[in-house]
Amino acid sequence: KSCNEDETKYRLVMYDSFGDGWDTTTLSIVAEDSGDVAFMGGLVDGFQGTEYVCLSRDPQCYNVKTEGGTWGVEVSWEVKPMGEGSPASK
Repeated sequence: KSCNEDETKYRLVMYDSFGDGWDTTTLSIVAEDSGDVAFMGGLVDGFQGTEYVCLSRDPQCYNVKTEGGTWGVEVSWEVKPMGEGSPASK
């Protein structure tokens, strides 16, 4: 995923404690000022998955909302800078 020059790429890491994905639960990340959608989706399958999102380089507020689904207690997520964590294996 390529970001615009005024954006920075982040990792959106989604977790499901039961390990079967988020079923019909969706997560949306929307810029508060412009209403631009940075991400809308969910964890399709498994315990964990990563998507890449482009967020503003300048300070910006985002609204994050999860909705739908039956098993909300299984769902969690976090947004991490690309440089955080161990480096990728080669």
